[in-house]
Amino acid sequence: ATQGQWTDTTMSVIAGEDTYFAPQLPDTLKVRHEVPDATHTNLRFWFTPDSFEQDNVADSTAISIWRNVAKIGIVGTEQTLGTEPKEVERLRQPTTSSRPLYRRNVVNGKGAVQFSRGSTDGSSGQSLEMYLNSSSAEKGFVSNPFSGNAFTMMLVAKTVQGTGDTGSMGILRAGEAGSGSTGEKGFQLYKSTSTCISGGGTAPSCSQGKYGRLSTLNAKYGASSQVLSGGEVDVNDCEDLCSTGCNLNSLPQACKDRMGPTEAQNLQDPDKAFRVITIKAEEVSSGKFKLSVFVDGLHSSSQPPMLLTDNNISNTYSD
Repeated sequence: ATQGQWTDTTMSVIAGEDTYFAPQLPDTLKVRHEVPDATHTNLRFWFTPDSFEQDNVADSTAISIWRNVAKIGIVGTEQTLGTEPKEVERLRQPTTSSRPLYRRNVVNGKGAVQFSRGSTDGSSGQSLEMYLNSSSAEKGFVSNPFSGNAFTMMLVAKTVQGTGDTGSMGILRAGEAGSGSTGEKGFQLYKSTSTCISGGGTAPSCSQGKYGRLSTLNAKYGASSQVLSGGEVDVNDCEDLCSTGCNLNSLPQACKDRMGPTEAQNLQDPDKAFRVITIKAEEVSSGKFKLSVFVDGLHSSSQPPMLLTDNNISNTYSD
């Protein structure tokens, strides 16, 4: 890529002149200088709708398996002509009623996977989880991708709040396998649902100046049963600033500053566009990590839109 923050070639995973494309890779991903190199040593997982297009998956098909296209045509450091990906894990959903749908031609001519709620409060719904392989009943990774490593995850997503929806809209969760006495521990990225103050209409279409909480991107790290605050949580919905109602056209400056200087970073227009969300983990001391979340790429601010730096964030993920 040509943007300043990505000009260091040692950081790039983009396909180059010498990139090898395995025959079983979707043809749309065999483009030099435009797409990631599926054999790059730093690219472990790549879940793309191109794999569904390659398999001619029909519109509105329920998805039980989403296969990884990273490390296709490579075993160890050797490139091969016909093989399963080196990373054999799959995103799967064995339960029929919980399977999301594949939708064709959603964004820029590409398909997308649509996850729907099972209830208006978000307590049930559709999801995909990582399994050891395409047939295993065991969730997780063959080898821990997080332990002792800095890593970057990128995803393209948008959320749509329906009338009457409450609670959180989950986007991504990376958690430990065991629950234990304090509940499942891990990283969660989610959108809050907007709410209206009394007399302000029905969310998400509150009357102007009547929003009591905004639909924004939020993150937390910790056990599910903990009431988190401080460095292990970053909530940006401005509920504490909107007790008398917030007008979207004239938000309090303190609310604008929660995630970043632009509405795109604040995700206050969730129904209008897909967003590129980047989660970056960096080791700041032995076994301790800083998690930064960016929206639509890195930006000039020294403070990312979301930052988690609590000491609870360690390299002890097991699932």
